Amino acid sequence: LQGLVMACASKLRGARGLKAPLLDANGNGEADPSSAGASEALRLALTAFCLLVEVVVAINVPNVADVMGFLGASVGTILMMVLPAVVLFKAEPDFHPARWWLTVVMLVGSALTACMAIVVMVLQKTHRL
Repeated sequence: LQGLVMACASKLRGARGLKAPLLDANGNGEADPSSAGASEALRLALTAFCLLVEVVVAINVPNVADVMGFLGASVGTILMMVLPAVVLFKAEPDFHPARWWLTVVMLVGSALTACMAIVVMVLQKTHRL
């Protein structure tokens, strides 16, 4: 199957003017060896930080429903409001300026409202509100 894909890809690349892939067929890239060590150290540091945060949350929060509610509210907000706004900024569609600004205001305003709801939820759960 890999040979078929490679043959089709080479024909398509020539026909449509596609760029060459970053990795060869074996998955080997031409990365700088000195950056590989720094990248691995960063990955290990971020992994350790995430584990530390997860352990602290697991120790301090007695009810898992609170954590699931917070995750649902925050991840849902990012998926429904923040990511479309980012795509809109990056894609720069050929909208009328009024439509573009209306879309931006609606997405960013909804995202800010949802973020404030998350803050209120956290304050209610910690009995500070």
